[in-house]
Amino acid sequence: MADDPDPIDRIAFLARSKPRTHVLRQLLNSGPATQRSLRDRIDASRSTIARALTAFEERDWVRRDSGTYQITPVGELVIRDFIDLKETVRLTDELSEFLQWFPMSEYGVEPGQLRSADIVPHTPGDPYAPGRAQTELLNRTEQFRGLFSSLDLEGTKLVHEQVVNGTLEAEITVSSDVDRTIETEAFAPLFAEQLETGRLTVRVADNDPRFISESATKRLSRSASRTTRASPCVARIDRRLPAGVG
Repeated sequence: MADDPDPIDRIAFLARSKPRTHVLRQLLNSGPATQRSLRDRIDASRSTIARALTAFEERDWVRRDSGTYQITPVGELVIRDFIDLKETVRLTDELSEFLQWFPMSEYGVEPGQLRSADIVPHTPGDPYAPGRAQTELLNRTEQFRGLFSSLDLEGTKLVHEQVVNGTLEAEITVSSDVDRTIETEAFAPLFAEQLETGRLTVRVADNDPRFISESATKRLSRSASRTTRASPCVARIDRRLPAGVG
């Protein structure tokens, strides 16, 4: 019988040794195996693998039958959840720049859903990295949806060119500050021409649209209705709102 009945101690027992996790993963992925076949697949000494298998038997994670070791249902559950935990920790390290801003629990997002995400943070040495990544994305995509709490002229010109040329469809939600920026002399003609094509949809949020919830979405029509008193360019934004929002 193993002398670590506490679950934390058992987790620590497995986490402290890479060969132990490798043995369990091999038995999970490849099925029953002998000590010799495990040594051929794992970079560990014979004694290390033997001690791991003995410890796993004591914890009912593996069973032995005539020199062949097979993972048990308990061992399978342990190693699967351990792998998930390890992957979660790895993801949180990689996505720390993003996770500090994004309220995952509020939106029901699981870390695993972000495995293929590309996070491009700004750094003191390269403050424009996110903007450059966005430009590269826009150059190779046909559809785009985004939330904007700020707006730059060069990015707007890029989107304008692609929307007007028929190579891009865009749907954006903007803050009230960006709404006012759209009305200015530099931006209004660009947005007016895009809106005329029908390939651009613009919505205005009451709050900062860095993240937008269902309740914020329901306020969009009320926010946009106020823009009908503004420039003709922004008046078109209100008419682009889908029926029934609010």
